[in-house]
Amino acid sequence: MFKPIALSLLLYNSIAVDASGCFPAWTSGGSYNKGSQVSQSKTTNSTAGVLTTTTYNYECISGDGVNSHTSHCPLYDPVGVTTSSAWKDLGTCSGTAVTTTTTAPTYAAWSGVGCPGEWVEGTEYQPGAVAELDGVVYKCSTVQFINAWCGNPGYKPGDSLYWDIAWTRLGSCSGTMSSTTPDHSGLPDAGGCPNEYDPSAMYVEGDSVAVGGIVLKCRSWPNSLYCNLVAFEPLGQYSEMAWTKVGYCSGTIAPSPPSNVTCPEEYKAASQYRANDKVSVLLDVDRAAIYQCSADIHIAEFCSLFQPGHWSNLGWSYISECNGTVVPSDPFANLDEIAGACPSVYDSSAKYEAKDFVTVAASGSPEKSFVYQCKAWPYGAYCTSGENFAPGTDNGELGWTLKGWCDATVTTTTTTTTPWVGTCEWLNGTTPVTINPWSASALSTYSAGTRVRVADRVYRCKDWPFYLWCRSSAYEPETSQYWGDAWTYTGKCAAVVTTAATTTTATTATTTVTTTTTSA
Repeated sequence: MFKPIALSLLLYNSIAVDASGCFPAWTSGGSYNKGSQVSQSKTTNSTAGVLTTTTYNYECISGDGVNSHTSHCPLYDPVGVTTSSAWKDLGTCSGTAVTTTTTAPTYAAWSGVGCPGEWVEGTEYQPGAVAELDGVVYKCSTVQFINAWCGNPGYKPGDSLYWDIAWTRLGSCSGTMSSTTPDHSGLPDAGGCPNEYDPSAMYVEGDSVAVGGIVLKCRSWPNSLYCNLVAFEPLGQYSEMAWTKVGYCSGTIAPSPPSNVTCPEEYKAASQYRANDKVSVLLDVDRAAIYQCSADIHIAEFCSLFQPGHWSNLGWSYISECNGTVVPSDPFANLDEIAGACPSVYDSSAKYEAKDFVTVAASGSPEKSFVYQCKAWPYGAYCTSGENFAPGTDNGELGWTLKGWCDATVTTTTTTTTPWVGTCEWLNGTTPVTINPWSASALSTYSAGTRVRVADRVYRCKDWPFYLWCRSSAYEPETSQYWGDAWTYTGKCAAVVTTAATTTTATTATTTVTTTTTSA
């Protein structure tokens, strides 16, 4: 069998032949190019019915003289109907052409040391892998999926029609090279080696690892998501989708000084996270990565569903590294304090409407509670949809808005008020309306929009269906835990007439109420 390099030397500008001798017979798919010379036999039928076989020499006139796939000669039979477009007829021949070969040209030595392993048919060559054939080094394509052809005999390096699609000739070699020695060609000296790649470790954008003396760096997002998948391991089949070669290394890298950034609390899969929350994910013994939950409340919902560094990149964003020291985060750090007493505690069985306030106890902080407000229609419908939509839960943000926090130890306010004689007026536009005190005897008359007063504080009966609770004494304003389910505080009287002062205590729920004492 003729090697392509040897064949080109024999047939292209490097031979001396006997004009009467026949060149090697043409074979379909051979490595032919412009200048290649072959012979082929042609059989003719005379008028007398006698078959005559004659052998002719031909010279290829198609191609660029370098790459076989640019020529028609490997596929066009010299004695076929397409002869003239690929071959030049040199006349008849007989016997075998006597050839004398010239000294074969040599390729410049490749940049590596020694020869890599010999090319083996059927091998799964990785992108950038090198192989040797007949003293010449070839590099497998780094183009995704093209490298899969490098072990195919149809792409045998230097010895097939389309070899140069899958392989690149690097140069000649001599001697041997350890099979574990990586190809350093074209790579700069990166100094000392970072830690070896560990398939069980967690890597983030910018992390460097060493594999067999080659330094690789984890690509930026979104490719960095692949750095933690074994299928994309450094120097593997799909390495270039996740890792970038930095250079070659030797020895070790001096340890970097520890980061002076302290870490927030470690991420816990069972925890619920809100917008702007920060967590840390341990990378090794003394190093961790900081992630922050999105400021967008809708995207932030994914923070409780996907861990930081998840391939989907939903919810969390990588911020920086930290030194592994965990500092407990303050859940109230970015929240406003709601002055005064806390609103009523959220009750999943209660009925809430737009603008109602509730509190939810903060875990680990019994002296503080989170304050939520029911959203306007149509989102406010979720406020009365039970525990699955409770404030502070996964679905809570559909109906509730976190407004801040309040001091849970302040539950009542003591005010100085007076019994009422005379009238309390409410300005309905510009027309004063007399507001009567709440009375158990008038329960049957209360309906949506009805206003009553307690001292100088005015309350409005909520719309349907909540107004039904207004007709129950169990929902008397300021006197029960659930009065806010039926009544909404709307302000104070426009005019007050009082007598001697007495002291009473009123428990506040949804609104902080302060009264004043006036004299008749």
